[in-house]
Amino acid sequence: MEVQFGIGGAMAVSVGGNKATPDVPIQLFAIQEATADISQKLVALMGQFKGPDDVAPSDMKITGKCGFGHLDVNTYNALMFGETITTGLTVSVPIPGIQTTIGATVTPTVPNTGTWIKDGGVFYSATGQPLKRVASSPSTGQYAVSTGTYTFNTAEPAVAAQFYFVYTEAAGQTLTVTNRLQGYGPVFELYLSMPYSQFQGLTTNQNGLHIYQARFSKTSFPLKRDAYVLSDFEFEAYPNAAGNWFDFFEADSF
Repeated sequence: MEVQFGIGGAMAVSVGGNKATPDVPIQLFAIQEATADISQKLVALMGQFKGPDDVAPSDMKITGKCGFGHLDVNTYNALMFGETITTGLTVSVPIPGIQTTIGATVTPTVPNTGTWIKDGGVFYSATGQPLKRVASSPSTGQYAVSTGTYTFNTAEPAVAAQFYFVYTEAAGQTLTVTNRLQGYGPVFELYLSMPYSQFQGLTTNQNGLHIYQARFSKTSFPLKRDAYVLSDFEFEAYPNAAGNWFDFFEADSF
């Protein structure tokens, strides 16, 4: 490689440990960064002089980080958790809620033909003030709820209110992470490719790094008011059973 520019691709494939269900190859899309840090400890042989008589390399470590913008529960499951993904999901109604006019009884429409599960509060739309939930026989400013039907006092003004609740729907998928014993988790290999490279005036492709096996160490979900959610995961690599640790590869040769 002579000149390298930009970020290429990152592909991970499970190779061992506790594999996810389904076990699928992972492509990270909308990559923001992909780094691999290789470091080794140097041990100095010190004698009576200020400087060492010799310096020898000792322990070596490879860690890295990938940041990406296309989020998928299969990515986190395959790289980090090794659980079983199930069909369907349980979510809460987002802001601004389901707006409906208050009546003697109100049954808000559950999004996506889902099923109401639990109450999340009722608020007057005009003021944002919450109504108080009671077990039964609500007074004005109060409500009671059972299996998705909300009951109000007959003297309650017929004004708009925002309803919040938790519901389930058949579409989508859910990753439930359980409390596993230490050591549980998938092992994956990782390809970090760099497609744009200038070699003697020619644009070539497929330079990069192949890590034989690694485990994740950290992830994050930074939610910001005016920005895309850019998640990342950090990993540490180690040699496989054959002693292979990583490959540098490049399309060009001298």
